[in-house]
Amino acid sequence: MLGTSCPSTPTTIPFFTSKLLITQDATTDLEHPVSTNTLADLPPTTPSITGSAVTPHLEELPAHKLLSPDGSNFNFPWIIKGQVLPKIPDELVYKNLSLPRGLVCILNYHVNSHTTSGVRVGAKRDSFNLKTLFSGMGYRVELYEDLTKQQTTKALDDIQANQFLKEVDSFIIVILSHGDNDLNFTTNDNFTMNLDYMRYRFTDGECPNLMSKPKIFLVNFCRGPYQEVTKSSLHHDYIDHQEKEAPQDMITIHASLNTFKALRDEQHGTVFVQALCEVLAENAHDTEIGEMYLLLHKAMKLKGGTSPEQQNFFFKKFYFNPVVG
Repeated sequence: MLGTSCPSTPTTIPFFTSKLLITQDATTDLEHPVSTNTLADLPPTTPSITGSAVTPHLEELPAHKLLSPDGSNFNFPWIIKGQVLPKIPDELVYKNLSLPRGLVCILNYHVNSHTTSGVRVGAKRDSFNLKTLFSGMGYRVELYEDLTKQQTTKALDDIQANQFLKEVDSFIIVILSHGDNDLNFTTNDNFTMNLDYMRYRFTDGECPNLMSKPKIFLVNFCRGPYQEVTKSSLHHDYIDHQEKEAPQDMITIHASLNTFKALRDEQHGTVFVQALCEVLAENAHDTEIGEMYLLLHKAMKLKGGTSPEQQNFFFKKFYFNPVVG
């Protein structure tokens, strides 16, 4: 069953731990059973933040921040292609050669059943797919699930101030939630957060550790009340003057056009994340992000999804340069 999309303790996933084809099993009780024989969402956990989510060295990570099982019989159906030689940076191409390649922060808000927006069934699958994809490509992954607005602000403080950002060449943040307009999404306590507020937190002046480095925002929440005509019937995630430094070296890819809803499959997760994983696994080894946006658009339409939108703030060519171990 398809639907639209619109949050817990940060989980750190070490890089170089994923195989090309990954299956992960776990047994758990279900809060809201899903109409499928193989996939189900875990009940939301009590959110908490325990200081900075990232540590400089993998061997220093505490046990509670390592990868833990996510769901029942989840598997990653795409094969991640490795790269023989990474793309060499120049005036038009960002440097992305560090190990790990970059830091990926996933903010996934399942939104509890006591809020007006309702539970985003399928959200756990998105977390699993994204963790598997980016850790398998050689990136450090941090997962934040079911955070309140206050906890989200604290998490952003920790990420912004973390000295580990000095050591990596790129930064990726993924936001999965309900939304009601172009910029606002919902936290797990049913308050709104603003996308521009988050983006301005990582400008050169606000986050010097990311100065001149590529900053990528991948965003899935409804941006308005209109539903794009697609081949499939999917659920959506729609809910009824200051001076700032202009962002640069930043790109945002939305799951839908402005004023349109984003779509979510209750069994397989959001169409956006499905298509993103498929396209990156197949093409990230030799294709820059601008070209992959076109492939993402094609993949989403083939899956009956919406049309994604790209917002570019003086962004050069970027290659993910995956390292598959």
